[in-house]
Amino acid sequence: MYAYPLHQFNRHEILDTLDRYLERQEEFDMKARGRIEASVHKLPSLSPRQRLIQTENIAVDYLHINADSALRYLDKADRLATLLADSNAMLRLKCLRLRTYPIKGMLATSLAEIEKINVQNLPDETRGLYFRSAAQIFDYAHDMYEPAGYRELFRRKSRTMADSVLRTLDTTDREYKYYKASRRLTGREGNEAVAELIELLDSVDVSDYLYARMAAEIGNYYLTTAKNNERASFFYALSAISDIITGNTETTSLHRLGKLLYENGDIDRAMNYLNTSLKRSVESGARIRLLEIAEALPIVMSASAQSEASHRSALVWGMCILAFLALLLIVLVGILWQQRDKLRRLRRNLDDRHRLKDEYIRELLSLCAVYLSTLNDVNRLTARKLKAKQYADLLDMIESGKVMRHQLQTFHEVFDSAFLKIYPHFINGVNSLLMPDRRFDQSSDIKTLSPELRLLAFMRLGIDDSAEIAKFLGLSVNTVYAYRNKLKSRAINRLSFDADIMNIDEIS
Repeated sequence: MYAYPLHQFNRHEILDTLDRYLERQEEFDMKARGRIEASVHKLPSLSPRQRLIQTENIAVDYLHINADSALRYLDKADRLATLLADSNAMLRLKCLRLRTYPIKGMLATSLAEIEKINVQNLPDETRGLYFRSAAQIFDYAHDMYEPAGYRELFRRKSRTMADSVLRTLDTTDREYKYYKASRRLTGREGNEAVAELIELLDSVDVSDYLYARMAAEIGNYYLTTAKNNERASFFYALSAISDIITGNTETTSLHRLGKLLYENGDIDRAMNYLNTSLKRSVESGARIRLLEIAEALPIVMSASAQSEASHRSALVWGMCILAFLALLLIVLVGILWQQRDKLRRLRRNLDDRHRLKDEYIRELLSLCAVYLSTLNDVNRLTARKLKAKQYADLLDMIESGKVMRHQLQTFHEVFDSAFLKIYPHFINGVNSLLMPDRRFDQSSDIKTLSPELRLLAFMRLGIDDSAEIAKFLGLSVNTVYAYRNKLKSRAINRLSFDADIMNIDEIS
């Protein structure tokens, strides 16, 4: 989903990202419910055994979205298991039901019933689920019970169950690595364990429920053990983003993040996160979270009210200042409009002069081309007269070739001088388009152009036809083609070289 992992964002980036996802939470919730409804529609077409498995999976999916729906489908699955006399399925469903009760506020029931289950009688495929459910229930108890003695008791029981989960998993499994690292977070190896969990985030997609659990676990470590509220809020934000993407409404990360932001003075975000968390908890039926959110919300609301009163006072002063600035702006706009109108007129004149300059140069070159063509005709006439032995007629034309070369040289000198005056930075502009080791000499005392630069000068004036350029340069068309290809081979960007030449010394 991202070009690099979310945990490599900085704190401000991740909070901005979370805000954007909160704006789209209904979209993600609909997708999550849509996936579940698609599974529900398939139920009638399945065999009783398949229907049992599918109904259980639907209940598990609803566990993260709506506790009441999860319990309803657990009841349906239990009836199917009873009908099929599947005792293993009934044990699995009981574990899932006890795991769901705390969300509905029935924590005492779950604590009493989970320890009545005889682990030794559980089949191997159900033990992992039992240990996960028990660990989750004891985690809920640790969060909810205030006396320190109770909290420590439930923490120890949760760790014991997490150790049992480890024994049911393959050592290469991501969940195994997660449980093993989280087990060490509160010990001396906490720094190493949290580093392992952060690295493990790279291998888990943000749309996976495990991502939210790991990010929340890291946030808890920074909040309670490392005492680093900024890092804690960062990883709570990661967890909250994952919860939104998966449609998970039973979450602690968003409201814990809201409380931390309140402590840091970010009142508006704190209010938004706590209100959103409260709304999602109500939608999910997660009563266990409502008390925790309700404790923080009045404090934040009071601070928000004070902040709003301060904002209103600032708003009155702001309106007065804005009124003054509006008057000043009207005056400045009038002055600016006059200047812009003057600038437009100057720009039009400048553009007209620029167009005329190029037009004059083209006309001059056209005349020169006619002149050169006439000289060529004279040369051909001389050749015919020699063959006819009309020597007298040719007495004054013997040096025609010299005259031609002389005229061509003179033309080039005049052209070079005029062109460099009009485009004084032309050679620098050409060199900027060429590779560093293939550039022309750009000494300040250069008065004439080389044949290659002269070719580019004609191109700059809009004369792109190689045959026409050949006339001006006194070269063959093939030689002009060779020069053009050679110049392009020296260019940094060969494809746009011709267009880049036309933009040298362009008036903007």
